[in-house]
Amino acid sequence: MPPANLSIWSASLKLQVQLAYVALSDEELAEALSAKESQRRQILSAVADQLIGAGRLRPGWSREHAIDALQLISSSASTAHLLKLRGQSEKEALELMHAMVGGIFDLSSSS
Repeated sequence: MPPANLSIWSASLKLQVQLAYVALSDEELAEALSAKESQRRQILSAVADQLIGAGRLRPGWSREHAIDALQLISSSASTAHLLKLRGQSEKEALELMHAMVGGIFDLSSSS
C-alpha cells in the first residue's frame, strides 16, 4: 500500500464544515464546492474505469455504485471520522480504506 498523509483531511474538517454552512447562503461558494466534488468524481470515475477495464470489478458491483463507494471512502469527512472521532492512526485508517476498496475491486497482482 502506498504511503499517504491523511492528516491534512482531518485537520481541515472544521474549515470544510464552515465552508459547507456558508455555501448554504452563498451561491458562488456553493457552485465552487460543487465543481470541486464534480472534478473529484471525474478522477474517481477514471480510476474505476481503468480497474473495470482490467476486469477487476468484483461481482455484484455496478460501475456507478463502485464510483459512489470510492467517493465515500475517499471523502475528507470519512477520513476525519476515522482519525478524529475513532482515534485511528493514519496507518489504521489507510488499511481500512484499502480493505474497503478491495471489497469493490480485486487488487491482487495476479488478476
